[in-house]
Amino acid sequence: MPIAKMNNINSNKKELSPEQREELLRALKARFEKNMKRHQGLEWAKVQAKLEANPKKLWSLNLI
Repeated sequence: MPIAKMNNINSNKKELSPEQREELLRALKARFEKNMKRHQGLEWAKVQAKLEANPKKLWSLNLI
């Protein structure tokens, strides 16, 4: 079940709770590291910083 479907979501602001955000970022980091050939020249820290700077992007990724 996507994190966004949990009961403690804030659907009006389209932002994940801190726990949901951390869980999603852990999953995305694992996928990023597993597929490094697809991400040549990118660093996870920079990707993570961009995602954390825009909660709506994290919200959208969580819905996928």
